Amino acid sequence: EKAHHIVNFFDYQKSIMSFSPIPEGAMEKVSERASEFAALFSQFMLLGFFEMSINQAKEEAEEKIEEDPEQLIPLPVPDWTIKSGFLQKEGGNYHNWKKRFFVARNEADSFVIDYYTSEKCLEKEKKGSINCAGYRAKKDSSKKPNGITLTPWDDERRAWHIACETPEETDEWMSVFENATWHAKPTGDPDPLVQGAFEIAFNKLKTSCGFYYSFHFDRSPEEMLTKLLVMDLDREVLRDIMAQVTTPGSLGITSARAAARKVLVQACATACSGAWKSIGPAIDLAKTVVEEKVKPNVAPIVEAQLALRDTIVNTVTSVASPVTDKIKDTIFVPLMGMVLGPMTEAFKAAIKGFNSQATAKMANLKDEKVYQSMISDVSYSYWHESPMVESYAIIRSLDETHLGTFCDAIPGVSAWSFIYKLDSMLRNLLRRAIYTMHKFCADMDPAAALAKTLSQLVHDAKQCFSQVVSDGLKYMIGDFFDENLIQPCLELVKPVAEQIPEAFKSLLSVEGLLEEALNGIVNTTIKSCTFDSAMAAAGNIDSWQ
Repeated sequence: EKAHHIVNFFDYQKSIMSFSPIPEGAMEKVSERASEFAALFSQFMLLGFFEMSINQAKEEAEEKIEEDPEQLIPLPVPDWTIKSGFLQKEGGNYHNWKKRFFVARNEADSFVIDYYTSEKCLEKEKKGSINCAGYRAKKDSSKKPNGITLTPWDDERRAWHIACETPEETDEWMSVFENATWHAKPTGDPDPLVQGAFEIAFNKLKTSCGFYYSFHFDRSPEEMLTKLLVMDLDREVLRDIMAQVTTPGSLGITSARAAARKVLVQACATACSGAWKSIGPAIDLAKTVVEEKVKPNVAPIVEAQLALRDTIVNTVTSVASPVTDKIKDTIFVPLMGMVLGPMTEAFKAAIKGFNSQATAKMANLKDEKVYQSMISDVSYSYWHESPMVESYAIIRSLDETHLGTFCDAIPGVSAWSFIYKLDSMLRNLLRRAIYTMHKFCADMDPAAALAKTLSQLVHDAKQCFSQVVSDGLKYMIGDFFDENLIQPCLELVKPVAEQIPEAFKSLLSVEGLLEEALNGIVNTTIKSCTFDSAMAAAGNIDSWQ
């Protein structure tokens, strides 16, 4: 009997050792769908590239005349370190805490945060990097005092747990991490045309897969494609495969399914990485076509594009008008009453903050390091030397008052999107003001430089105010726009594709022109119901003192 049990035990061990969690035929099903997905992406990528190229050629051919140009000097992209210092970091695998030297990079490096074993190792290989795109930052002392947690917007990536030495240090680093989560960009293609083409292609691809809501571009193109492919497979293919996973004796079935999913998701990642890399030669060929065929003949292409867009507008007006009327009456008009007052106060507070910090440091502001330090301080939201402290408190209160409650009640409308636009534009305005005064200080008295800069800051702030209203409102209804306008109109415009002249079929995108046409309709709606009140509110900025 004992020998019998020993034989059974070794038979069981043998079955465990030879066991694979992947059901037979599963990999083939995933590969088949991945191949279809990659082929569709390649097609959309070329269309997206031509769309971007035509738009660029059209912009280059148009002469832009600004009636009232901005007065502050444009700021070069900051490339100096925002902040550095020792922090504790929890490990991703063993969850042990180690002291690391952190370096917060600037906009030129997409606000990435690198960490090293010590300050002496900066010239050597770094231990790791945190790209904060797609994360949110919050103070969190659940693991350690003075802690900060970076949490991804989805559950596919790890969370980061950081600990500072003091509450004051926590406030400073919290501002750095929060700024990075708001403004960091994932690693994309260095060519803006290619990256723009990818975003167009991705949006077409997600729509073809049946996903009509907005996706945030918070990771590399390969990772974005993998996320979309896995979501597509999760609806049927992966669900059926997981149901087929079995284990000897049904032991460890949850772990087996997790292991099977991990292998299949990795296969998706490999396929998407290959699809992204393989598009390179086709894009290189498309660039040649653009230079030789598109740019020299941009006029007839634009003419065909405008004619097609007019046809699309006439086709979708009957569907779009009731939706835009609803957006105007139920969203835009009520929102204006909620945001204009706090917006005006936020602008005034930002100008006051600039005046206070510039006055305190005006004697040294022509010094390179002083001005760079002030530019970096704008990223802080809690530190007393940041000109944004009071303004940031007003901006954050928007989400905690009627605006947040109002937006929560309407699917597809985001208060955070409006707050993000307002916060970003104000900080950029202050950075340009600091740079402008720094330049003025080289040739004039600091007091005169401050007075001139303040005059230009108030002028540009009033222009920026109206732009925040229009861009912020449009940005906050992104999902609502996709679901209630783009999706219903897509079917209507399919017959329009047949009207595209044969010579332009590879260059013109009905979907892209539909979005452009609907954006124009929404922009007109926003302007009609916000222009007068926004201009009146912006006039109140003059009384910032």
